[in-house]
Amino acid sequence: MPTPVPNTPSPYPKLEARPRLLARLLDVAVALAMFAALRGAAGALLAALYLFVADALFQGQSPGKKCLGIKVVQIATRQGAGIWASMRRNALASLCALLTLIPVAGAWIALGAALILAIVEFISMRRHPLGMRLGDRLAVTQVIDGKDVQGSLVKFPSMLKADQASVDAQQAFATLPRRSLSGETSRHAA
Repeated sequence: MPTPVPNTPSPYPKLEARPRLLARLLDVAVALAMFAALRGAAGALLAALYLFVADALFQGQSPGKKCLGIKVVQIATRQGAGIWASMRRNALASLCALLTLIPVAGAWIALGAALILAIVEFISMRRHPLGMRLGDRLAVTQVIDGKDVQGSLVKFPSMLKADQASVDAQQAFATLPRRSLSGETSRHAA
């Protein structure tokens, strides 16, 4: 299945990395607490399930994101991320939690995979004009300041005037190469 592309570019500005990282740390702490409370396979499964659906728990907010006032929105609909978007954007993090089920060295393998994933996702987030990490690109979501989804921004986006940086980011997003099922690369025109 090719990566879904939103019909319109995102009207939201790029969110700085600090609140996103703090929110993720809070969510990982919740998952670790679940893992520690149940131990073994049940703890790993519960932690993986939590990471998988966390962004849909409060209409686009995981508990960590809710504490920091940030939100995951689906770009095409400008609605908070639902269960399917949460599952797509957090699949790799959930997989890291499931790696703890591997006998003997599972915890070390999971830790190594989580560190590699964190580095790759951070670099991806920092380089993308809208701050989209790999999971966001797969789910076509964006993490934004929670105040941005209030009022006229969601209901009347055409009435908003974007600053030049936001316009540049939208144009950069629209020109990113897309891969089809056959592996051919093409440019998406907005």
